[in-house]
Amino acid sequence: MPSSKPTPAKAAKPATSGRGKYIKAIHTKVTQLGLDDATYRALLQARTGKSSCKDMTLTELGAISHYLSEQGAVKPGSAPRQPAANVAQGHAALRARVDSLLLQIGPADADKYVNSICQRNGWCSHINFADAHILHKLVGALSRTLYGRATATPRASRAAHTR
Repeated sequence: MPSSKPTPAKAAKPATSGRGKYIKAIHTKVTQLGLDDATYRALLQARTGKSSCKDMTLTELGAISHYLSEQGAVKPGSAPRQPAANVAQGHAALRARVDSLLLQIGPADADKYVNSICQRNGWCSHINFADAHILHKLVGALSRTLYGRATATPRASRAAHTR
């Protein structure tokens, strides 16, 4: 027989899916950035109006995590970022390699030639927008073009060999 007692209303539990992961990621990023506890609490208070991650919603935790990533912290478990100086040096070196390959290949309008390669492959619209990864692909494409031209047999001599 069913109980005639009214059951008390249960309090709604806050959404906990992902909260622990967010909080762990935030604490890892704080450690990476070398923030002390007072600075960390001030950051939380300034950004969300709360001084503890336990009191925050998932949206607020995401905003804090994103902000810490923008400040230079990396996602836990991912490879550490290269310092900005090394990235700039690598980019400049790749761009210089692209320029030297273009001199060897010798198209009449080198910028137009490189931009058309980038656009045709769907990498970017202009070489000025290319990051280091795209420049690396471009160096490979230009190197293959140069190698193909160097090893290709002229058409007239190929025709004589096939007769």
